[in-house]
Amino acid sequence: MTTAAHAWVLTDNADHRFAVANVEMVEYLSEATVLDVPYSPAYCPAVMPWRGRLLPVIHYHRLFDPQATAALKHIGVLAYQSHPGEPLQHVALVLGSAPYRVTVTDQESEALPELYAEAAYRPLVRSVFCHNTVSLPVLDVNYLISPALRDLLLKKPEAAAK
Repeated sequence: MTTAAHAWVLTDNADHRFAVANVEMVEYLSEATVLDVPYSPAYCPAVMPWRGRLLPVIHYHRLFDPQATAALKHIGVLAYQSHPGEPLQHVALVLGSAPYRVTVTDQESEALPELYAEAAYRPLVRSVFCHNTVSLPVLDVNYLISPALRDLLLKKPEAAAK
């Protein structure tokens, strides 16, 4: 029996393509006001006012290259839960282009792309599927905003210096 699910395909400013579950994509904004937060990690340097709250703004491409720069083009607001039954939380993700929705089946499953081979990035990917000959990792949004990822990324420069 084939199982089908819907997902949103997202692209960051470095043309990395990835997906999130259909229910995790809450809103797409072609314009947004962001406020810089001093001393924050390179991949999450700002917050954005949204529906009476301040959301962290994540630059996905900076997870892989903290020195990368790119203009703020689009924002996707994603929902996640820390634990089942808890209220939804939200995060803003900088996008390079408008997201689009696809239907995915079990037969489209793929191996983990090399970009995510490093230990810090493996938990970021729930699964991988192929769409139009491109391998698309499905992000674990909860891990994307987790202190565990932040701590691993903050340790990376120290590990490289040793």
